[in-house]
Amino acid sequence: MITHEHGAIFIHVQKTGGSSISAALGKSFAEPDKHWTALEVRRACDPIIWASYYKFAFVRNPWARLVSWYAMIDQHRPAYEQGGTFNRFQTAVLSRTRTFSDFLRTMDEVFEDQDGVKSIYRNQIEYLTDVDGNLLVDYVGRTERLAADFTEIARHFKQPPGALQVLNTSEHKAYGEYYTKADADLVAERYARDIQAFGYSFSDSQT
Repeated sequence: MITHEHGAIFIHVQKTGGSSISAALGKSFAEPDKHWTALEVRRACDPIIWASYYKFAFVRNPWARLVSWYAMIDQHRPAYEQGGTFNRFQTAVLSRTRTFSDFLRTMDEVFEDQDGVKSIYRNQIEYLTDVDGNLLVDYVGRTERLAADFTEIARHFKQPPGALQVLNTSEHKAYGEYYTKADADLVAERYARDIQAFGYSFSDSQT
C-alpha cells in the first residue's frame, strides 16, 4: 500500500492493526493492493519510489493473530446464515467451520481474493522478504506495541499521519483459552519461521 503524501509503503499483513494504520494514512479499506506482499509491491511500483520511500509492516503473535482472524469472521455468522454475501475466504470459513479448532484444521489452503492472497498458515515473514529470504522493509513493528511503534515509524514520513484509531477489532477471550495443546502445537509447527524471526511464544501475554 503506497502513500505518496507520506513517502511511505505499508505492507498490510492481515490482523496486525493494519486497518487502524491505513486509516491514519488516509487510505481506503478497499485498496486493491491491501494485502500484497512486499515483493509484490516492489515488482508493481516505480523502482525510484521503492528505493526512496520508507517501507514498514507490523506482525503479531501467531497464536493471537489466528484467534483474532477467526473471531472477526465468526462474528458475521448470523448475517451469513441469513444470506449475506462475503468474499471467498470468509465464505469458506463460515461454511466449513463451527469452532476455532475447525478453523485451524480445515482451512489449510490458499485463497485468492480481490484484496490479495489469503492463507492462515502463511508466515508473516513471507510478506516481508524476497525469494532469498532478505528483508524488504525498513521497520517491522509489533501489534502488541502498535501505538509506540507507529509513532517511531511516523518520524520518517514526509507529512505526519492522522490519529491512530482502534478499528476492525473483534471480541474474543484471551487467546490461550481457545487452544488445546494439540492445536497450540500445530500453530507452533506451522509458524516456525515467524517464531524464529520474531521470538514469539504461546506463553506471551495472552490478550
